[in-house]
Amino acid sequence: MAEKKSKRVFAGYYERYDLVNIHVAMVVDDVDTGEKVVLFTYEGKYDDGKNHAISLKSFCEEVEYHGKVYPKFKRKTQRYKNDYYEDEIAEVGLKVPRRHVKKEKREYIIRTCRNCASYEEYAKDMCVHYNEDLSRFNQTVKAKRWVGVMGKPEFDALKEDLTFLQDSFKTSLKPHLPLFKLLYIKGISIRACAEELGKNRGSIEYAKNKMLDELTALLKHRDETDNVSRLNKNYSGEGTSIFDRFR
Repeated sequence: MAEKKSKRVFAGYYERYDLVNIHVAMVVDDVDTGEKVVLFTYEGKYDDGKNHAISLKSFCEEVEYHGKVYPKFKRKTQRYKNDYYEDEIAEVGLKVPRRHVKKEKREYIIRTCRNCASYEEYAKDMCVHYNEDLSRFNQTVKAKRWVGVMGKPEFDALKEDLTFLQDSFKTSLKPHLPLFKLLYIKGISIRACAEELGKNRGSIEYAKNKMLDELTALLKHRDETDNVSRLNKNYSGEGTSIFDRFR
């Protein structure tokens, strides 16, 4: 019998050289010897309802079987999922094998501005999507055709909002400009922003909320001055599906 160097063993399903299936729960250390031990259970007709253990060294050995050399255990990445069994091992704190689930393709969404039902939402929406909106605007100007923009009315609204936001951070919101750049242009986290500015996370959260509150007030004042409403009281989603426009 040949011996194979120990390798990493993952929680999951394995097949023994003689086609006996097992489920590996985890690999642990023997507290006396420090040797790594594989905890497992048998499956199918060999399931005896008990937990078993084998040294990692033995688990990774190769064996001679019917005149050929095989790994003692071979990992099975494709296997029928037994939810009942996996719930049981999870309840006793053992690891359940991770499966990579194929994500469904999301329906293509075209973002449109001014789809907020309140000025608070409007302010946050402008900041969160600033980079995306600026990119759509610049690409449309450069290409001289609509790029991610649904026609001239949308482009005009986009241009007006971008200009308003940029002008606001040059005037009324200028003290908040460094924070705006870090959070919404560079897109770093509150924690990273706190480290960058030498402050705690609570103070950054407070400053962000204050900035959004002040922008909210400016947006409301703009509408009152122009005697128009740029809100969309009937909007209830995060974007507009390209297919919805042809229904």
